Amino acid sequence: MISFIPTTITIKTMQDEQAIDREIEAMVAQGTGLAYIKHPQTEDEAVAITLTHVPSGTRVGGAWWASSEQEAQQWIELLAEIADWTQFFPTIRPGRHWKVLHLAAIGALHEVGEEAS
Repeated sequence: MISFIPTTITIKTMQDEQAIDREIEAMVAQGTGLAYIKHPQTEDEAVAITLTHVPSGTRVGGAWWASSEQEAQQWIELLAEIADWTQFFPTIRPGRHWKVLHLAAIGALHEVGEEAS
């Protein structure tokens, strides 16, 4: 089981079409290179929790977000199972290529559905 520790991390954000570093509080998944960030919401908005690749400071999952901390933790556990995220460039774990392609195929179908709408 992965431990999640509150930590300040540096993320990349866009400001005036330029990437800048910004420090933010996150829950870091120890030993994985991943973290999740809870974004403040108003009372009538759904919770938005995004994933970040800590070594690069970049968001994981594009516009996708988790709706609970439990969901974010499960998402990180799956990602840590299929890839090593601890370096600046993540690498697919040995023997996990078919799982990655399976998940990519599902994601591609979703993207096609979004484009058709």
